[in-house]
Amino acid sequence: MPGDPKQNYIPRMQWIGKSNKLLIRQVNRKQNENKFWSYDLSSAGLVNFYTDRDEAWVDIDHPDIAQGHWGMSDLDFLQNENEFIVLSEKDGWRHIYKVSLDGKTETLLTPGDYDVASYYGIEEKKGAVYFNASPANSTQRYLYAVTMDGSGKLTRLTPESLPGCQQIQSFSQ
Repeated sequence: MPGDPKQNYIPRMQWIGKSNKLLIRQVNRKQNENKFWSYDLSSAGLVNFYTDRDEAWVDIDHPDIAQGHWGMSDLDFLQNENEFIVLSEKDGWRHIYKVSLDGKTETLLTPGDYDVASYYGIEEKKGAVYFNASPANSTQRYLYAVTMDGSGKLTRLTPESLPGCQQIQSFSQ
């Protein structure tokens, strides 16, 4: 891996879908830069295709709280294996982004002045991303869906009759 090993570390690695490519995440010592590398086992090619930066700190975890783990395979790759879902606070709020594996396309899926509290998953056939957030009141949490096309149209799935903090216990496609 490029860079000084005393100033960088590798907190996450996972296979990119069912391909022969490995996704390697490299974080600097200050923990304000998260580089995404693709390593092709066939050609031994290593490419830095995406970098997430923040003046203060980058969150390397992409928790699947619904499933109760903070795993090593914590990015959701779309079936085409050319795009993945990642959470970032690059705009000052914790949001969900869809990023192409070549790093050329990044789509903000959850725009607005609110944080995504929990990410639950994607349902590609419906073109939906599911998450827990509180766009109107930071003391509450509700289940929302947003389309994967980047339109940012939020749909609250938690019934209005259930105020407070809601957390989904399981999610499956």
